[in-house]
Amino acid sequence: MKNELRPGIGADFLFRSDYLKDNLYFMHSLIFDISQDKLILSQSTPPLRASSLNQEILLTYLAKQDGRPVRLSFLARIVKLIRDYELASRNRVPAILVQRTGDTVPFEVRLHYRLKVPSRSDLKVAYQGHLLNLYDISIGGALLGYGKLIHWKANMRAPLTIEMGGHMYPVEAVVLRVWTPPSVKWLQNVTFAAVKFIHTGGSPTERFLEEVILQLQREFMMRSGFV
Repeated sequence: MKNELRPGIGADFLFRSDYLKDNLYFMHSLIFDISQDKLILSQSTPPLRASSLNQEILLTYLAKQDGRPVRLSFLARIVKLIRDYELASRNRVPAILVQRTGDTVPFEVRLHYRLKVPSRSDLKVAYQGHLLNLYDISIGGALLGYGKLIHWKANMRAPLTIEMGGHMYPVEAVVLRVWTPPSVKWLQNVTFAAVKFIHTGGSPTERFLEEVILQLQREFMMRSGFV
């Protein structure tokens, strides 16, 4: 197995306290630089706050094993939030300094690990006839974006419709968190929401979501050259 931890690859992480509670809510980031046991990451989506300093995270990334993708992980501590990290292009962007505190081990993906949805995917999520922006999805939930016509609040129920490959299923969801992104031109008038799907094990909806996840994994492997 190749340990392919290097600048330029994606890194998803979650707080260790959430992992121990089986609350797998991932932040998405990119590795800017590595120096011994310290890593510089791009500011995550959603962004971290000052209260995150000194907290322990479980950082995960993709590597190859026998020609197939495998997700590895290690524990790290958030050391500093950097306001203006300078990239090789001379652009300055927000970043996160973390210090590695654990060894690399295979990450147990479980059913709730979220996969990013490629822009060309035919996977769609709608709410009351309004098509939502879908950023990532798992059997357990999704990260969504929506405009001014929708007014969600934390803990409210949101009946969704998920469609892929011509098949459509209703999914009951509960809104976990709602936030507005930083002032970025292409994100104007967009609100983010993390939702949790409510369904019973072995239900038709869960089986459909399993097929969705498998299809996204296949698409990722093809785009990344793993197959």
